[in-house]
Amino acid sequence: MEENIKPTIFNKNTGEYEAVLYVCNKCHEMHADETYMCQACTCESLRIVPETELIN
Repeated sequence: MEENIKPTIFNKNTGEYEAVLYVCNKCHEMHADETYMCQACTCESLRIVPETELIN
């Protein structure tokens, strides 16, 4: 059985791991799964953003 593990990043300020999203630099589409290419516009320029930054 395959587990669906969300990508995380370590937050040095809180000492905890945070879930991240991959955000396209061109169309700003958000992807929950680790990817190197945007599925909406096929751009290969994505940035990693903690989910907490997008919520606040």
